[in-house]
Amino acid sequence: MLEFIRIQRFKSLSDASFTLAPLSLFSGLNGMGKSSLIQTLLLLRQSFEKNALFSKGLLLKGDYVNLGTGQDILSEHADANTLEFILTWTGTKPNSFKYSYSAQSDLQPIAKDASALSHPESYSLFNKIFNIFRRTVLVQNLPMKHRIIISKI
Repeated sequence: MLEFIRIQRFKSLSDASFTLAPLSLFSGLNGMGKSSLIQTLLLLRQSFEKNALFSKGLLLKGDYVNLGTGQDILSEHADANTLEFILTWTGTKPNSFKYSYSAQSDLQPIAKDASALSHPESYSLFNKIFNIFRRTVLVQNLPMKHRIIISKI
């Protein structure tokens, strides 16, 4: 299980850390980074599925997210021209994913000092267990005032 994520210089998140549980809820004002957190996970997964994550870099356009080019994702408060994501799964040491900034490209290349992740398919973000909601679901079997709506991510 993914237990912790640190996001640096991605969109509205200059440097943010999140401890995760089996069920984590995120709430807050607009522009605080809720969507950026989810987009980070989808971006890593999307790049992995296209065999780019460890060989080329982050693919900003794909099946899960379409984020434009580098200039659209680098935090306006960035103190360096890199994007870094640190993920920790249960029983593992932190894994760093580091990418260089390319303003006009939809591919953010792997940073020269990036470390490699061995056996990525053993981690939940990169194996068949990974799931996302792709549709709006309305739970029908509840009275109207108790119905739950799960929206598309």
